[in-house]
Amino acid sequence: MAASGTSKSQVYHYFGNKRALVEEVARQQTQRIMESQRPELDTLDSLDALRAWRDKILVLQAAVAHVGGCPLGSLANEVADDDEHTRDVLQGCFAEWEGPLLAGLTAMRDRGDLRPDTDPAALTEAVMAAVQGGLLLTKTQRTSRPLARALDMAIDYVASFTASQPAL
Repeated sequence: MAASGTSKSQVYHYFGNKRALVEEVARQQTQRIMESQRPELDTLDSLDALRAWRDKILVLQAAVAHVGGCPLGSLANEVADDDEHTRDVLQGCFAEWEGPLLAGLTAMRDRGDLRPDTDPAALTEAVMAAVQGGLLLTKTQRTSRPLARALDMAIDYVASFTASQPAL
């Protein structure tokens, strides 16, 4: 309220309670993240596309001098334990962000770029864990090196499932 110069009555006029406000912030942050990563986010159906998305994320972090971290991850860290409903909303926000990645990896498997035994959901989870961990370390260390390394390793892991690679 102090940062926006908004009174408590104005906040509660638009948001019935703190939970509703947090939910809207989570949804807004998710949309901002996704918009900032477009168009790369919408075409994650090849290793080259994954690398272009990686590059976009690194450019975005450089633009905020490596201090931004992930607003959605930071919010989740602060409020995910408050109540089950808020945690579910945050989980849904992450799932929305992960959606294009899951769709791209599924398309890669379905067209034969990745082995038939590839689990796109597991790869999506691993890549997003690399994004979140990399963003946290980037914020802490004030360099994008951890984010770049985490994403490079995650993409290399995806590449290990290419149809030309033997099963692990």
